[in-house]
Amino acid sequence: MAVGEELQFGRAAERLQMSQPSLSQAIKPLECQLGCELLHRTRRTVALTAVGAVFQDNCRALIRQAEDAAIAVRHAATGR
Repeated sequence: MAVGEELQFGRAAERLQMSQPSLSQAIKPLECQLGCELLHRTRRTVALTAVGAVFQDNCRALIRQAEDAAIAVRHAATGR
């Protein structure tokens, strides 16, 4: 998500408080698992592929659902 939003590995790594090489290494197995390239990389630029944009949209939806679930649990715990 961070790389897709920042479109730069350095800024995304900083945001995630990790090294740039570690971030790159973390994305490669995900792409292998999915069987597709999520990011188009050149020496100077990073861009989401069409597949990467679909993946990012779905990840955003999952994050929203997780946030909604946490709110629902807190409400349930307080009797709302």
